[in-house]
Amino acid sequence: MNNLFGEIKFDIKHWYLPLISGLLFVGLGIWSAMHPLVTLVSLSYIFSFTFLIVGTLQVIMAIVNRKNMIGWGWSLAGGIFTAALGAILVANPALSVTTLPLYLGFYVMFQGFNSVGKAIEYKDHSSNWGWILFSGIVGILLGFCLLSNIALAGLTAAFIASFALINTGISEFFVSAKLKKLKNEFDLKN
Repeated sequence: MNNLFGEIKFDIKHWYLPLISGLLFVGLGIWSAMHPLVTLVSLSYIFSFTFLIVGTLQVIMAIVNRKNMIGWGWSLAGGIFTAALGAILVANPALSVTTLPLYLGFYVMFQGFNSVGKAIEYKDHSSNWGWILFSGIVGILLGFCLLSNIALAGLTAAFIASFALINTGISEFFVSAKLKKLKNEFDLKN
């Protein structure tokens, strides 16, 4: 319970961090909506290189910790698989573009569930937590759209990703406003 209170206290103290991230998300969302093809190709390269880098780091971690890790071979195999997948995607951008909607769909859906969780967490401390909940539900629905629309995912993925970025930014604005209100109330009580 003390850990949760400390976490909420930190969130309240730094209420402006969600505002900053919200501005970045909205700005990136608007830019990406104006440049959908560049967005799609850029996201696919980020997606590919992330797999390559993460896989390489997993291999290094497995080798360095092989004497201290039980089953380090599984970590090594997982790292090799992830790095190989990243290398294949980097070498074949078209494949990366076609798998990107799956990655984005799950990411956007996760962010939506994250917003729903924040809304539930703040509902006892705020009267307007419903907007955060609504934003989270929109994020979950956008994630489902990406996952169910793989065949038409090309530019649609870029536009849905743009809208999802803007939606996430708006959600962060609401979180920031609620945290600032809680901070002001907390400061008045102390």
